[in-house]
Amino acid sequence: MPKKIALAAIVAALIGLYTELMLTSLGLPGWKYYIKDLFTSLNLGYLGVENRFDEINYINLFFYALLLTGGSLYLLSSKETRLVRYVISMIFLSKCIRVFFMVIYMPFSVKWMIQGWNSAIMLIYLAWHLLWVWLCWKALKYFRDTKEIAVIKKQYGDLEQDIISESSRWQRLFNLIADSVTFVVILFPILESFVHIDAVREFLTPMGDTLGARLVLYFIVVIIQIIYYMFFEGLLQATPGKMLTETRVVTDTGEKPSFSRMFLRTVSRFVPFESLSVLFSRGWHDDWSETYVVREKREGVNGGWYFFIFPVFLFIGLFGYLGMESYKKHKIEQREEERFEERKERIEGTLGKLTTDHVITISKGHGDQIFMKPEKIGKDAITFIYTSGGYASGPVDAQREVEAIFVEEAELLERVTLTRKELSEGILKQYDPKVSNEYSYKGTADLLQDGNSYYIIDIVQWFAPNIAIDNSYMSSSDGSEISINLKNFGWGAELIKVENKGDDIDWGQLPVTLRNDSEYTNNTQITGKGDGIDVIDADLYVRDTLGRIQVYNIKGEADEIGELKMTRIK
Repeated sequence: MPKKIALAAIVAALIGLYTELMLTSLGLPGWKYYIKDLFTSLNLGYLGVENRFDEINYINLFFYALLLTGGSLYLLSSKETRLVRYVISMIFLSKCIRVFFMVIYMPFSVKWMIQGWNSAIMLIYLAWHLLWVWLCWKALKYFRDTKEIAVIKKQYGDLEQDIISESSRWQRLFNLIADSVTFVVILFPILESFVHIDAVREFLTPMGDTLGARLVLYFIVVIIQIIYYMFFEGLLQATPGKMLTETRVVTDTGEKPSFSRMFLRTVSRFVPFESLSVLFSRGWHDDWSETYVVREKREGVNGGWYFFIFPVFLFIGLFGYLGMESYKKHKIEQREEERFEERKERIEGTLGKLTTDHVITISKGHGDQIFMKPEKIGKDAITFIYTSGGYASGPVDAQREVEAIFVEEAELLERVTLTRKELSEGILKQYDPKVSNEYSYKGTADLLQDGNSYYIIDIVQWFAPNIAIDNSYMSSSDGSEISINLKNFGWGAELIKVENKGDDIDWGQLPVTLRNDSEYTNNTQITGKGDGIDVIDADLYVRDTLGRIQVYNIKGEADEIGELKMTRIK
């Protein structure tokens, strides 16, 4: 049994580390999210960030590392149980909470469950988490049944008697600290999510108005703490903190206390100043309930060595955190450099085929943009009219405003004539990772011949539709459906045809109007269906209000969310 528990703990820790490090990303396909959810044994609180599925949870990582260490020590010694027992107890509570909320959720999700395979999926999930609960319970029960209570021999005259060894005040203090940490990282995230449920808030609001928000919060915390202590001490005679110090709750004869004694012991903790009673006695909650916190027989290393484990793990965790943040920064810079190179190539390619409908956006590097529109295009020299635009708040309104200025006020605008060589000098040639955004670049050429240096931000064909992929799209886990959000910054248009070059995808009934009515609502979602959609490579034919046709190509992996690329090819 010890070897099985140790190996299971090591495997669970390694899987947990893998899922947390390798299956945490906004770009994951749906099936990998299900894998992560199934094999995440701990779901602890976050420090400083919102509890999100796409963020690495460093508290989870810390406790997975503790589980790996505890499992390894237990495998090597068969006696050092404290760490592995402590983390297994946390997994046990996490899974019990998950099962509880799944069961509570079922009556409210009947309509969802009767659709397709949803009921089967829900039952599989429930069975999986119940398996976790059962395995953790078997391991913790084994520890409880096999660990002996420590006794000391005491001499009473000529008579020597075995006396149960009570825990020290230092152990009691450490128990309180460890249980407080466990309570916070496991139960506070649940409490936070719970109070954000509309029905719960509606129930608590009248109480808060009557008693005050702080008193209501205190009342909720007390209830959860009572459940926490009753759950562990009632079932296993020890909370996670006590498992870490190898202590347990017993009666004066060393037996398991009754439910009534445990309940009295638990509620007594919340009597005012009860926590100070341990300075003068065993503690009121012990005395009133006639229970004792006693030591278990020590078989592993001296507990003092554990004070070295936490600083070491803190150092390793800090080193790992800094390394992960550095890696993430590197990946972001790498992605930004790729986008910079793609934009540079696009700008260079567009300069060779400028029309009077193109608009070149330039900047001095201080955030102010100037828009240049070709007026006369010669073999080498190009004459531009230019304007700084108005005060529009977003790209759609800015484009409309500048287009109107170019049409209605062309005779009033200033002009500049540049050779193609002079124009190309305004293209940024090298990516600088120290620059936080495109508006921080310093100019490279005097494009307006006014003594200032400018650089080209972009070249786009205006006076026409201007289609782009919005910042996200969605794909189903089984690859049968994909939805893409298209944003139209330019003239009104409609999508009239889609030609698939990759997987065969049915994009539904066409034409579809590509909205451009406002800055925040001009998204148009197109949905494609097929069998096992893996690769998207499709040409989108767009017709504007003048009957002109534009062709855009969308390409990328279907399960790489956010990585689809869209380019105009005609």
